[in-house]
Amino acid sequence: MARREGARRPPPPPDEIRRQLGWRLAHPDSERLLIEFYLIPTNYSCLATQIALYWLFAPARRAARRSQSHQILP
Repeated sequence: MARREGARRPPPPPDEIRRQLGWRLAHPDSERLLIEFYLIPTNYSCLATQIALYWLFAPARRAARRSQSHQILP
C-alpha cells in the first residue's frame, strides 16, 4: 500500500534534491579567480615550449621524410 502511495507522489523539487545530496551552488570566489589568472601564463608557457620544440625538431623531421622518400623498395 505504501509503495503504491509513493509511486503516485510527484518527485521532490530540485532544491530538496540538492539538499539531500549535499550539493550547493558555487559562488565565484576571488581566490578562484586569482588561481585562474595564475594558470593563464602557465598555459602560454606550455604552448610556447611546444612551438619551440616543434621548430627545433622540424629539420630532423624534414630529413627523415626525405630519406624515406628516396628509399629503394625491393
